[in-house]
Amino acid sequence: MEKQGEDMRKSGRRGRIYWWTLSALVVGFALYFSFYSIGRHHALRSSAFDLGIFDQLVWNVAHGHSLVYTIESVSNRWLVHQEPILYLVALPYLLAPRAETLLVIQAVIVAASAIPLYLIVRRWTDGRPWVGLLIVLAYFLSPALEGVVVSDFHETALAPLFLLGALYFLEERRLALAATALLFALACKEDVALTVAAVGLGTLLRRKDLRLVGTIVCVSGGAIYLLTLFATQARLAAVRDLFLWRYPEWVWPPARLLMTFWSDPRLVLSHIFAPPKVTYLAWLLIPFGFLPLLCPILTLMALPTVVINLFSIFPTHYAFDSWHYNATVAPFLALAGGKVISVALQRASHWWRSLSVLAMVLLVAGSGLAHYMYGYTPLAADFAFPTGGRHYQVVREAVSLVPPDAAVSAQSTLVPHLSGRSVIYEYPKGVETVDYVVLDVSAAYYTFPNTAEYEASIERLFGDGAFGLKYARDGLLVFQRGAAHTVTLGDDFYTYMVVDGVEEKGDHPAISFGPIELVDASFELLRRGRMEGTLHWRAREAIPPTLRPAIALGREKGELIAIHLQDLPFRHQMRPWQAGEIYRLTTGVSTGDGVCGSRWVYYAGVWDEAAGVWLNPRLGENAGYSVLNVVVDGRETHWVPLVVVEDCFGKLSEHESAPKSPY
Repeated sequence: MEKQGEDMRKSGRRGRIYWWTLSALVVGFALYFSFYSIGRHHALRSSAFDLGIFDQLVWNVAHGHSLVYTIESVSNRWLVHQEPILYLVALPYLLAPRAETLLVIQAVIVAASAIPLYLIVRRWTDGRPWVGLLIVLAYFLSPALEGVVVSDFHETALAPLFLLGALYFLEERRLALAATALLFALACKEDVALTVAAVGLGTLLRRKDLRLVGTIVCVSGGAIYLLTLFATQARLAAVRDLFLWRYPEWVWPPARLLMTFWSDPRLVLSHIFAPPKVTYLAWLLIPFGFLPLLCPILTLMALPTVVINLFSIFPTHYAFDSWHYNATVAPFLALAGGKVISVALQRASHWWRSLSVLAMVLLVAGSGLAHYMYGYTPLAADFAFPTGGRHYQVVREAVSLVPPDAAVSAQSTLVPHLSGRSVIYEYPKGVETVDYVVLDVSAAYYTFPNTAEYEASIERLFGDGAFGLKYARDGLLVFQRGAAHTVTLGDDFYTYMVVDGVEEKGDHPAISFGPIELVDASFELLRRGRMEGTLHWRAREAIPPTLRPAIALGREKGELIAIHLQDLPFRHQMRPWQAGEIYRLTTGVSTGDGVCGSRWVYYAGVWDEAAGVWLNPRLGENAGYSVLNVVVDGRETHWVPLVVVEDCFGKLSEHESAPKSPY
């Protein structure tokens, strides 16, 4: 009896250790990604789509205005998506009504989804809770899951908690709780109904004792999705207008898709298994050691979302390490991996035990590799924690000038910092009626096709007697309707790009292009096949506003793949840039195929928009580079190669020497 009692006490202590470990993982994930997401938001990496949208939606719900918003062309959110879960989100939002609250809620809910995952795997492994912890760790390290948490706020990120909770209650035959969890999952978004149908089908195939329950869930999920899709003509029209452009024309209506698959299956298969889609599938499976392939019934539950993503022509749908489109994929892949390991562990033979060890090795190796390549923690390659810095303090100062009840039109990156109000638009929408216009010329000019049109729109604000400039600092502009201009664009406005000086490095001697010269270039190796270059240009004399410095990605012998034109500081009324000023221009360019051993070169050039020519560079004495002659649009142009980079499946390495001219 004493020995039995001692065994029970030891078992209880081990159980508490496992629960404390799980709690530490869940709390750690929630805290870390709350701070990461908020840091990203403060670094102006969030945008109107979608953090601004959800912040305004939840703000309106919290203030009794239902699910309405002004950022998109459709004001009634029910015509776009069905997301009644936002009414629950509005409750904690009332305590701190700001966008950061949504980011914290999202991180906490995603972290909490690991609890039912752990409970299910622990149940399957019959007294081996450490397997559940292993699966939770792989789940948390999955780039597909982390990418959901760091990509603004989305309602589908809340669904895994309820879907996994429903599966746990089904395992326990607690059907009322399972039904409640499924209802909450359905409330997240209409697309989740397809996943619910897949959960029902999987339950039907897995559990003989729950065949009726599985059938009801499967049929109900499919019916609810069709009901939300075809409920009204207005809803169907919104789907066609807002979403079908993301898919090939032969996808809609469904009868046309079936006809295309019947008449030309090669077209359909080549589309859904194109190289980027195969890469997407591979990196979904790698974090789980490809184990989900051995458990097709549980993997089936992730299939509706995966199929929707594979049919899309919209690259964000099949981005495996970012955006929210994999929210209902990673949970089931983790669950399937846990099932494979649990089945192998429960077999008594040495052969099965060897397979279980192999499965765990694949899981650990796959999750470690995927996280190192594409994760969002300090364990990942080239990790950098996002922070707002000095510019964010200026944003806060500018935003504080806008009254909470004012109607606003703001640049996309500024919308989430102002969206807790009843009327807000993404600039230039709403300029005719709003009280304030808030812009950040240091940010992307999204919604405009080019810089010229964006700057012309700002000039119209200056010339419009209806608005007065109330704030101008570090690239931020605040215009108020009915006010006079009280500030001017002084030196403190241009600090976002004009610098006092730069140390000229010996390995980058001055390279002049007419009246402007490149005095320094530095490059940062990023993951995902990207580099970021910071180039410092100096005006040798007063230069015209038509000059556009450029950085290009190409091959070693001058074959250019991509050219990125950079923008000199915005100058009100097109005043010339002053002699001696130094401009800091930063840009990132992606490399190409990522095949191991491929070499890329970053080139510098200057485009004169007025003359329609690329300027001829002149190198300083003892320059380590030479000019390459490259044909662009049928004309010979002149570029200076700056750095050679080798790409090996997204891992970049820099070479010291730049290529010499072959001419």
